[in-house]
Amino acid sequence: MGPLRPRHVACVSALLVACFPASAAASPAAEGEPLTSPARTLVSMEWTGGIAGVDDYIVVGTDGFGRIDRETGSTYFRLPARKVRKLRRALHAAGFARLASYYQANPSVADGFQYAVLYKGHYVRADDGARPPARFAHLLLLLRKLAGVTAPTGWSPVS
Repeated sequence: MGPLRPRHVACVSALLVACFPASAAASPAAEGEPLTSPARTLVSMEWTGGIAGVDDYIVVGTDGFGRIDRETGSTYFRLPARKVRKLRRALHAAGFARLASYYQANPSVADGFQYAVLYKGHYVRADDGARPPARFAHLLLLLRKLAGVTAPTGWSPVS
């Protein structure tokens, strides 16, 4: 199925009800500190494709709590306030209302990934090797870094 297919969109509510412990991609909670679900979703991204047929997902709440779903299981995290601010700046700078809905690689990248980002009701997809605007490529690279995705792309590195 495609990125952020209906089962994932429907699962966002269920994800937000879950408890959000820590991962290596973000700052862990203090020992014994309970983590609660985010009040609302800030952003979510699904990445699909690759040689192994990956279909993974990250959701970050407005409060910095998040979850990464992979075939091997779910990982939970809490972003420090400075990383939440950085993510919010990148989301705002991306200008979702002015982005195309799909940035397709031409020619397509064999075994490449496709990324689908959902933010404030705007859904934007991009293929590895596509040429999305720099403001969106920066956000994609930031989300990939949060999710621990290390596969190469044709985009510029995040500063």
